[in-house]
Amino acid sequence: MSRQRVERMERYQQLLREGVTDFAVLAYRIGVTERTIHRYGHRLAGGRDRRVVVYPEYKPRVLWHLQAYPNSRFSAGELARVLGRGNRYAPINNALRDLQREKLVESVVEPRVPNGKQVAIRWSLARETG
Repeated sequence: MSRQRVERMERYQQLLREGVTDFAVLAYRIGVTERTIHRYGHRLAGGRDRRVVVYPEYKPRVLWHLQAYPNSRFSAGELARVLGRGNRYAPINNALRDLQREKLVESVVEPRVPNGKQVAIRWSLARETG
């Protein structure tokens, strides 16, 4: 690890001890991005699952959107655009997989184009059984 990175990490720990917990404030005061602050937190947490540590806000937002449109199916990319992530859909996809493990959403593979050679995974609320 570079000396500059070590110094920033030490500054991060110092600010945490002083009670600063807002990611945006931490990032501004250290001179890094909020994503870097998430990484520092991940490292200090002992390397736990990054999806849980870094992206906790996406699961409820994804679930809320699917609940708002219960009869629709969306790709992870479509959900990412709606939720303000642009084309960066990896955290949305991780949230969808977690929600699927919890049996709150379901996925279906369907053709992307009429000839069926390209497919897409589309997500919707899980149908209630029983």
